[in-house]
Amino acid sequence: MKKVFILAVLVGLVALVSVASAALPTTVMGVASYPNGISYLSFNLKSGGNSALPDSPPLYTGWCINSGAALKNDLPETWNVYSRLGVVPPSIQTENWGAVHYVINHQGSYNQYVVQSAIWRFGGSSELDYQYPGHIAPNVTDVNNLVNLGIANEHWVPGPGDLYAVVLFSGANDQPVIIQVPNPPPVPEFPTLGLPVAMLLGMVFTIYVVKRRNEY
Repeated sequence: MKKVFILAVLVGLVALVSVASAALPTTVMGVASYPNGISYLSFNLKSGGNSALPDSPPLYTGWCINSGAALKNDLPETWNVYSRLGVVPPSIQTENWGAVHYVINHQGSYNQYVVQSAIWRFGGSSELDYQYPGHIAPNVTDVNNLVNLGIANEHWVPGPGDLYAVVLFSGANDQPVIIQVPNPPPVPEFPTLGLPVAMLLGMVFTIYVVKRRNEY
């Protein structure tokens, strides 16, 4: 019985380690840079990542979510990490996250300036990217079309193989950003892992009981 108990404890510990490794890190150290040719910004996650959010390379595709806050370009910072499929603190600007998730998964031929302007609009801003020096003016019609498409699908939820938004926030006076991360997120992995672990423990116990009965 003692051997079975030890085995069960070891299996349980392995399960817990696996679950923990699937969760997003609490903080990371990285550098946000803009503009680039793929998205509005790129994010170089230099340290603190894990299996759910690996360190770079490659660089992460990213977007700003508050047009009124500054972004420290090309400077290493420590960032708090939040899954946008979970809960973020009230200090981070509220977005229509369903619309954001739909748009980052259905960007089509829209360029990064159109997508960024649409994301700002989902947060209540009327600003467009061309108001910022050195940035290319987006087609206003394209922005409106993409915004309307996102709002029409605001209840859309990322599924397996889709992208979801991870929020990175370095401080109350700085710009929160989002990076695109492949789904599924880490939280739903617990039931998937827990079921086979529970079955394994049950089988071990059953085999032990049957073996003990046959010995008498």
